[in-house]
Amino acid sequence: MHRYNASLAFSVPSALSQLIDYIEKNQINAPSALRAIISAGEPLPISITNRLEDLWGVPVFNQIGSTEVGNAFCANGFARNYRDSVGLICPGYRVELRPIPEASYQSISNIQDDRRIGAVWVSSPTIPDTVITTDGRQEILIEGWLETKDYGYWNEQGGLVILGRIDDFVHVGAISMSAVEIESAIRELESVMDCAVLSILVNGVSTLVALIVSNIDRSSPSSYVDVWSRQLRDSLEAFQIPKQWILVDIIPRTASGKIIRYRLDSLINLNSG
Repeated sequence: MHRYNASLAFSVPSALSQLIDYIEKNQINAPSALRAIISAGEPLPISITNRLEDLWGVPVFNQIGSTEVGNAFCANGFARNYRDSVGLICPGYRVELRPIPEASYQSISNIQDDRRIGAVWVSSPTIPDTVITTDGRQEILIEGWLETKDYGYWNEQGGLVILGRIDDFVHVGAISMSAVEIESAIRELESVMDCAVLSILVNGVSTLVALIVSNIDRSSPSSYVDVWSRQLRDSLEAFQIPKQWILVDIIPRTASGKIIRYRLDSLINLNSG
C-alpha cells in the first residue's frame, strides 16, 4: 500500500486480523494516501474494525457481494456507514429476505430472536442465468433471482446484517449455533492467529471442537486452553464454548477468505492423537 500509494484497500477479515498484528508488531504508520479499508468475504467482527480504525485513523467499510453477482450488492461508504451491517442496497440491485424453513429458523433464533431473519436473495442485470461448473453449465437463477445461501436481517437503518452462510451453522445435540459468532470471539483471544469450529462425534456424543492456529508451545497447550475457555465466558454462552481444542498449522480458506468447512474434519484426523 505504501509502495503504490494506495487510496483504498480491499481485503477479508481473516487477512485484516493478521495485518493488525503485523502493524502493531512493526509500528507501521498508515499510508498517506489511504482513505478507507473495505472488507468482504465473511462477516467482519467489530473488534477488527475498531482496532484498525484506532491504529490507522481511516474508516473500515463492510460490504457483501459474490462472484455470481459480479460486484457488491450491499455496501457501506463515506456517506452512510452502519458498522453492524454490510450496508444499504447498492444502486442497480434488488435484495430480498425470504422466509426460511422452520427448522433453520429455530437453529438461529437464539442469535437474534427479536429480528425477522430470512434467506438473502439478489436480482440484478449483472447476474448471469447460468454458470459453467465441473458438472457442466448450470442455471443459478430462479425467476430472475439468485439465492446467496446467506442468512440475515435488516437493521433499523435499513442495513443488511449477515449472520452467516447456511453452512456456517454448527449443530451440537439439540442446539444449533453460528460458527462465525464463536470464531469471532475466539480470534480475540491472546496468541490465537486463526481458528475454525465444527461439531464432531466423540464417543457417540456431538461435541463442539475448536481448531486453532497459534504460536504457543504445542507440548503444553492445556494451560492456554483453560485461560481461553474462561475468557470466552464473557462473550459467549456456556454451550458455545468449545469442549475440545486442537492446534493446527492452517485453516483452509478459499481465495476470497471463506473457511472451507468440508475440509475441517480431515484436520482433526491429522492433528489429533
